[in-house]
Amino acid sequence: MARRKGIPSIRQRKDRNGKKLDCWEALVNMGKDPSTGKIKRVPVYGKTQDECRKKLIKMMSEIQNHTYVEPSKLTLGEWLDVWLKDFKSKKLRPTTYACYETLIRVHIKECLGFAKLVDLKPEQVQAFYNKKLSDGLSERTVNYLHVILNGALSQALKLGKVSRNVAKLTEPPRQKAKEMRVLTVEEQAKFYEAIRDERLGTLFLLSLATGMRRGELLALTWDNVNLKEGFIKVTKSLVRVKTDFREDAKKKTELMILEPKTEKGKRVIPLMDSLVIELKEHRKRQMEEINKATDMNTGESLYDKTNNLVFCTPLGKPIEPRNLNRIFYRLIDKAGIGKANLHSLRHTFATRAVEAGMQIVVMRDLLGHENISTTSRYSHALMDAKREAMGKLDNLFEGKSIKPEEKSRKKKKTDAAVNE
Repeated sequence: MARRKGIPSIRQRKDRNGKKLDCWEALVNMGKDPSTGKIKRVPVYGKTQDECRKKLIKMMSEIQNHTYVEPSKLTLGEWLDVWLKDFKSKKLRPTTYACYETLIRVHIKECLGFAKLVDLKPEQVQAFYNKKLSDGLSERTVNYLHVILNGALSQALKLGKVSRNVAKLTEPPRQKAKEMRVLTVEEQAKFYEAIRDERLGTLFLLSLATGMRRGELLALTWDNVNLKEGFIKVTKSLVRVKTDFREDAKKKTELMILEPKTEKGKRVIPLMDSLVIELKEHRKRQMEEINKATDMNTGESLYDKTNNLVFCTPLGKPIEPRNLNRIFYRLIDKAGIGKANLHSLRHTFATRAVEAGMQIVVMRDLLGHENISTTSRYSHALMDAKREAMGKLDNLFEGKSIKPEEKSRKKKKTDAAVNE
């Protein structure tokens, strides 16, 4: 019986001597190969004629629906290398690129790297997430792994290397909101006392009174500080970046001054009068350090003025971010404050601002948040004020008064709802 037009014929394969083999095949015309200009035919095999026919029908259906992916030996690990280098290297910040490279090399390649890209299944990826969680990785880190896989497989789908993005068919762990450490008013007062005689006391005061990030403070230059008008421009951030994966890298890590992650990160922060006075005093002390930094033999200055940094070493060099952390830990220990980190000062500023009645949209701009939802997490500080205001309405609604024990129960429910 003649075969239908466009449907490849199925034939039994033979060896070199013409002996029939237990294998059937069909050759599917895939059009011209752009690299050679010749007709490209992809074989379909089956142990029986019926098996070969079923595979052929499935393949023809996928071709018609534009879901067919040509078999390839390309592994997930190999594709991740290509994706990271060719598609992400120019778009990602150096810190993010280094993070991606580490997560791919240490975690993804170890478990899934040798799997063929076209054969990767959702259950494999899900099992990978579950294993990493059971190994002790945080929900945040496993979510990063999901972001990487989802991005790489989405790109592979666009290029026709896979028929679907299996990462979208998984359930990554739900990331829990990280608990914020906020200094109490009493702890804040103790911290003020602890930094009074500290060389970098102005830096910590500025962090507490503006919410600036560690990297933003360490990259701040005097040309971005206007003491006359009383404001600061945030335009850069100092970070230590992992670079040992680069071919031209001379060191494992490098200190870099980078642009903010988002445009919202570039912002102007008005200064309180007390901060302007404090910065002027800090400038005077810095000038004294510049005058003292002189070579005893040559009389030449040892101070590096090229950086023009507001906060730097006694010789004008950038401060190592980890060293600033060490200074902070020493100060809170001196103040007798419980466990906290440098970012706690940013959280404390935001909480005090909300307590003082600052609008969320204003605070978003001061903190440099891209999304208002990020800033809204500080609204918990308003709950006590809201509860007090609602309490004043208690007797205004006739016949709707609440018994004392019901008040207590309602307060617990409200607290529980806020904490969810």
